[in-house]
Amino acid sequence: MRAIVATVALVMSMGPCLAQEKTTIQAMENQLAKALMAGDGKAAAAAYAEDATLLPPGEPLVKGRADIEAYWTKNSAMFAEVRLTTVEVQPLGPDSAREIGTFAGKTKGDPAQSFSGKYVIVLKKAGDEWLISTDIWNADK
Repeated sequence: MRAIVATVALVMSMGPCLAQEKTTIQAMENQLAKALMAGDGKAAAAAYAEDATLLPPGEPLVKGRADIEAYWTKNSAMFAEVRLTTVEVQPLGPDSAREIGTFAGKTKGDPAQSFSGKYVIVLKKAGDEWLISTDIWNADK
């Protein structure tokens, strides 16, 4: 019975905290989008944990911050505009969470092409900072 009461108390206390974390995670996503638009793979990779895994669609997985930096350095050069929007954050424990979000943007070039899709990210907390542990996405079209 004590365990049930403790669990209910923990879940009830997460409500206000969760809204604050969603705001913090959205700010991290805004920084990531800014880095991608700048073609700055190093800044983009800073959003990821050292042992993070990237699961890009139609490509092999990318493991570790150094390889993620190389991936984003190569692939972000095409972005003229990127928007990442946090839709939902669900706690998975005191130091981890799952985020569902959407992305949209335009490519460089003439003519520019629009793109959009959705993503799921597993985050882990390092001190006061959220870092991406696992990142997977796919396009709407």
